[in-house]
Amino acid sequence: MSNLTAAAAFAPPAPGLVVFNGMQPLLCGLRARWADERKFENFGDYEVVMSRMVESLGAKFVRGTKRPFGVVYEIGGFQYQIMVTSRTYQYARIGVAAAS
Repeated sequence: MSNLTAAAAFAPPAPGLVVFNGMQPLLCGLRARWADERKFENFGDYEVVMSRMVESLGAKFVRGTKRPFGVVYEIGGFQYQIMVTSRTYQYARIGVAAAS
């Protein structure tokens, strides 16, 4: 552990990252299905599934996104967006969480 202290080396991951990692299998599967079925299925049905998963990971669901396919959620006072394409799975902090 060259320059890391023991506390830093074992610090828990950021809350946004926990949701990002937990959502990967679901969102990648949903994105593949949406690519095939978007003409026939309602995106609202996808948002219901996304919402349940986000909330099970301790975050607040904000909305699902079609382009790029993904989800916007809030946790730890910040808003994040997960974006899924045929080649990438990434997330970014996009703002401060809305006051509730």
